[in-house]
Amino acid sequence: MTADILLLGIGTAGSRAAYYIYQRGGLPGLRIMAADSGDEINETPSTLTAAHLPLPPKVPAGEAARTANDTLNGILEAERKNAQMLFIVTCLGGATGAYYTQAALLYATLHNLPAAALVAMPHDFDSEECKWTAQSTLDTLRAQHFKVLSLDCQTFGTLFPDASREAAYSQAVRWIAETTLGYLKLFSLQENSRSGIGKGPTDKQRTRLGSDSLPRGIFTGVPATFYNGENLDLPTYWRQHTKQ
Repeated sequence: MTADILLLGIGTAGSRAAYYIYQRGGLPGLRIMAADSGDEINETPSTLTAAHLPLPPKVPAGEAARTANDTLNGILEAERKNAQMLFIVTCLGGATGAYYTQAALLYATLHNLPAAALVAMPHDFDSEECKWTAQSTLDTLRAQHFKVLSLDCQTFGTLFPDASREAAYSQAVRWIAETTLGYLKLFSLQENSRSGIGKGPTDKQRTRLGSDSLPRGIFTGVPATFYNGENLDLPTYWRQHTKQ
């Protein structure tokens, strides 16, 4: 069966990534929500579940921390329902992402809920404080043995098609979202799809795949790939190499 996964976008960038994934249609079994401490969360379309968080406390103790933790825990308790996994997307350079990502992973640990976080690290032009916050938080999360995958915007951000500073953050959001979809895709396969993983096509499947009416699927609108003069576009390859 398809896994029931709760995806939580934390902070401004995380919320935007969650909305991007929502616009893409998500994945089977994936429930998406966004949470942020800024006013921008109030502009989230009503079709996407959104929650307003208290400003992150400056220290992880005291009344402010209890209020923040209780708010997040209440949101997760209400939304996780029968979730089999919690997946967090965020940027660690901001205070909201840094604080609440740790709090959410701790909640998951205490409730025996498998959880992982995909975090974007600051760009080269971000402030030193932002870089320090991100790196120290990442080190802390990994020291606590939480499952964290990081995207290094400082190293790879300049490789995006638009290298301008104005486009950097929106491309980082898309990087988070697209990577998340790839990471979670295998957890969202139907049982009959799983059973076919690693197996070659049957004769019946070969005949079907070789038909001229085979759709291009993900290759729609994309130029075919040629290698040594051979068309490696998969539907075309199957048409040309499968016996009818």
